[in-house]
Amino acid sequence: MTMQLPDMRLPFPINRAGVELLSAKEGCRLRAYRNFPNEPWTCGWGETDGVGPNTVWTQDYADQRLCDSLKEYAGAVLEACTVELNENELAAFTVFAYNIGLGWKGKKKPAGAKDGFRNSSALRHHNAGKRQECAQAMLKWCKVEDGKGGLRVLEALKSRRMDEGALYLRPVPGAVAPAM
Repeated sequence: MTMQLPDMRLPFPINRAGVELLSAKEGCRLRAYRNFPNEPWTCGWGETDGVGPNTVWTQDYADQRLCDSLKEYAGAVLEACTVELNENELAAFTVFAYNIGLGWKGKKKPAGAKDGFRNSSALRHHNAGKRQECAQAMLKWCKVEDGKGGLRVLEALKSRRMDEGALYLRPVPGAVAPAM
């Protein structure tokens, strides 16, 4: 079975490894769906903005929406990082942020704001030059509400975070691998 990919002729802002990771984890559905009750309606490659219960997209539209969204997320990732990123780190962080959200900006959390990439310990570790700790910190984002006021680990999210961390740590061809 071959993995479905978006149209790779589009100008994606991240490398192929990142697009393949996102494609494998999100999948593409052209009719609106919900992963869990009370979660937002989703369509295409995991898009929620402007999606309702009757949303139906074409494959071309879903692919273009993904490309456009990844440009926004990659830009926000680059803006948040004070330490330069290699192409695998940018791809991993962009895919990570696409799933958990960007979070709020600024020094003080606005009322009702949700945490996300900008507020993550993964970003703090990256900006401190702590690559191993950064990849480990991504694993903190693998829980969902249990319906009883608590959280539970979702194995699919744990697997995704492990894959994002592995991509983050993967050496770029031709570059010297950092010490482990």
